Amino acid sequence: MGLASALSTALTGLNAAETTIDVVGNNLANSNTVGFKASSASFATQFLQTKSLGSAPTSNSGGTNPRQVGLGTMVADITPNFSQGTIQISSNPTDMAIQGEGFFIVQGSSGERLYTRNGIFKLNSENQLVTITGNRVLGFGVNDQYQIQQTNLVPLTIPLGAAAVARPTSTAYLEGTLSPTGDIGDRAETIQTGVLSNGAISYPRTAVSTVAATPMMLTGVTFDSTSTPGPIEPGNYYYRFVYADDTMANGGTEGIASANSVQVTVPAGGGTVQIDGLPADDKYSYVRVYRTETNHPADDPKYYFVGEVSTNYFDWSGASAAGVNAVGGDVDVGTYYYRIEYSNVAWPGSADGPLSKTYDALQATVASGQNAVELTGLSTGGYAFARIYRTMKNPASNQDTYYYVGSIASGTTTFTDITDDAGLGPAVSHKLSFTDTTTNADATDPSTRHLLDTYPSISGNYSYYVTFYNRATGVESRPNPLTVQGITVEPGRVHLYNFPGTTDSLQWPPGDCETRIYRNLATDANTFYYVTSINRVDGNFSYTDMVPDSVISDVNAVGPGGEKLHWTLNLDGPPISQSTLLKDVIRRDGSTYARVFDYPPGTSATLEFTGKKGDRSLATKTFTITDTTKVIDLYNFMEQALGIQKPPGPDPDHPIPMDANTGHAAGGFVENGKIKFTANNGVDNAVSIGLSGLQLVTTEGRKTVNLPFTAQHRAAGNSAVADFIAYDSLGIPVAVRITAVLESRSSTNTVYRWYADSPDNDPVTGASISCGTGLIYFDGEGNFISATNSTVSVMRSHVSSRSPLEFTLDFTQLSGLATDHSTLAISRQDGSAPGVLTSFIVGEDGRIRGVFSNGITRDLGQIRLARFSNVAGLEQKGENMYSAGVNSGLPVEGNPNEQGIGSIIAGAQELSNTDIGGNLIDLILASTMYRGNARVVTTVQQMFDELLALRR
Repeated sequence: MGLASALSTALTGLNAAETTIDVVGNNLANSNTVGFKASSASFATQFLQTKSLGSAPTSNSGGTNPRQVGLGTMVADITPNFSQGTIQISSNPTDMAIQGEGFFIVQGSSGERLYTRNGIFKLNSENQLVTITGNRVLGFGVNDQYQIQQTNLVPLTIPLGAAAVARPTSTAYLEGTLSPTGDIGDRAETIQTGVLSNGAISYPRTAVSTVAATPMMLTGVTFDSTSTPGPIEPGNYYYRFVYADDTMANGGTEGIASANSVQVTVPAGGGTVQIDGLPADDKYSYVRVYRTETNHPADDPKYYFVGEVSTNYFDWSGASAAGVNAVGGDVDVGTYYYRIEYSNVAWPGSADGPLSKTYDALQATVASGQNAVELTGLSTGGYAFARIYRTMKNPASNQDTYYYVGSIASGTTTFTDITDDAGLGPAVSHKLSFTDTTTNADATDPSTRHLLDTYPSISGNYSYYVTFYNRATGVESRPNPLTVQGITVEPGRVHLYNFPGTTDSLQWPPGDCETRIYRNLATDANTFYYVTSINRVDGNFSYTDMVPDSVISDVNAVGPGGEKLHWTLNLDGPPISQSTLLKDVIRRDGSTYARVFDYPPGTSATLEFTGKKGDRSLATKTFTITDTTKVIDLYNFMEQALGIQKPPGPDPDHPIPMDANTGHAAGGFVENGKIKFTANNGVDNAVSIGLSGLQLVTTEGRKTVNLPFTAQHRAAGNSAVADFIAYDSLGIPVAVRITAVLESRSSTNTVYRWYADSPDNDPVTGASISCGTGLIYFDGEGNFISATNSTVSVMRSHVSSRSPLEFTLDFTQLSGLATDHSTLAISRQDGSAPGVLTSFIVGEDGRIRGVFSNGITRDLGQIRLARFSNVAGLEQKGENMYSAGVNSGLPVEGNPNEQGIGSIIAGAQELSNTDIGGNLIDLILASTMYRGNARVVTTVQQMFDELLALRR
């Protein structure tokens, strides 16, 4: 044989390498073929040339092995690898993948059965499920009642567009287990708002002005003790002065005292002391005068009160000022402030009347095209004249310097200012005088004396609130708006002035009302404590605060009659009641207040309310709000929309129970200014309202009502819920929710109460979603005994359906056995709506369920799979198809997840299981094998060439 056999042997190696490349090439070519299973080639030796069989060992020989020469290789097996391919999600709902063993069963072109792992399916024109190559997918079909017919395999049909008829629900069948264990449902969820205030009660509209009290400066103050005889004893004296908020007799508070004056000497024989040039401050009402005893030093701590003088300011109101264009006008474009001073003495004589306060100054703006300012609504205040003063153009504030600009006589109510800044008169000067005639004995008399008090003082950063309080009714307003007014004293006193006032004598009659002042602590900026009250509400007063933090924060301190001396401020204000109008409901957020139901005055608004019950959202209900709508109207509407059923309910013999938490009956109410809702007992009856649960639609658009609800008491009680759709006589779907709550248990029975809600309940009036309740009884073995009521009644007042829709709840399949959790479900209901099949889903069990436009699901078919005992024995038919082979065994058909068959994943594809990396290595090995065998051929050829060359 020799060289010739070497050539044939090498040829078998070349053929084997080519086969390997063919198999690997096919694997790689189908690396993106869905459901493809890669194959591998296996080889075996071919023929052998036996030169010797060898010999056994003998006494003379150790034995020899056989001598055999191989004559090549052959393909022993090409085996497909049916390992699981990667599952990939598909966008096509008809695509399916098999997880585990099994094949889809399809129909061949001749009616034969073929098998495939390629789950790319689609619907043909006859609504049949087919492969991408047009083979019909086989399974169990359904009859006209959508019942699976487990007889013959038929092409699966998904009849999109099939119609159904409408039928009103007459019975709903419940199933599940209502366990006698767990908590008794005797506690209900109670939710509440924060404190809401009544905005119809007026309040201080502006913030009080504050300033750190400063001592009077004595520059320009003169003392004359020699001109006039008088009762003051001869000797040397020193004076100190302090601004005060009211007279000494009225207990007016004081600011910071001035430094001591120069020494004032009363000559022998006695005299009086005339003090002139005292500076006035329009934030105070009086200047008090204190004096030392005769011949006491200036630093004597005892200064005695000898009298007081009014600062001679008045509160100016009723006038107005505006820029105009006037003949001869010469006022520059800009902003100006005006003040007025009354006098019986004509200009330029010294005025003998009061001057208006700077913070009452009128502001006027002269715009482009204007050259004057017209003041209207003026008067002379009972004096002969009124002098007008004005700032220069664009002052820094109303505290700037004022200059004389003109006068009016009594009876004149207008004044036109045409003067430019250069033409203004002298600045206003408002100085005070005081004549001291108090003897030393009178000033120091222990029964009447008043010593200058330089203590107490306060230290820290303070802000202030004020309220109005009606002593007759006990009503206190909400506080004024809190501006950025923190003022720091280190240490000192805080002067409060420019108080907000009210003219509402109906709510705040002057004789019965007071202004209350509250302040924070240096160590607590957020809590405000009562400081004092001023028995006025007109705002025409001032107050100097010097009460230490330790005093106002002692909320346990009481007066002689047991009355509280200090307390914390109720920032919320007067609480709402059930009769409060919704337009007046106010909610506080920090230091700001806002109308809860804010809509343009004189219009109406629509409230859209979406609540929750048992953590499940309820249907949105609407409610019209007008200027006459009250709080009670709101919570009655919300109570109905939440499906809260109030005791005793429709059956007085078996009344709905009260809440054991609070003793309250279920429903809405107002308590301490809060809107509250107590739900029916049980966890699944617990109500809640989300932050966006209340939407207000006004003429200005839609807005979220800022009215958060929080839980005050938590519900308890074993319960279960079932939701389902019933249908009325027109086939209109009606959503119904059944909630069952463990109401009681005894040694002989277990009692559950069921509640029915329907967002589609449509009463003649109102927004109630409640449509029934009753009791369910189980015996000691968990068997259903009876029910006090089993009828659900859904009103259909505003549609043409038969009203009410009434149907029966069938409890016979319920169990009262003990389980960890109670369960409740509607197994079926006998109503339906007209509709068409719109979509379908395929479960892991291969069941095809159709979803109709009316929400009903029906079985459309059952996908069947097949498995084989030897999948490697299947015969490949192309187009991803296999047929049963002689060595595959018979197909074992079954449903997914049964008999060792895998499950179906809908909306997914099983990718090719080709191992590209491994196949590339196989290619390298095959090419190496090919090159080696080719080298054998080359070598034999060379040897033949040498033999042929021997003849030469």
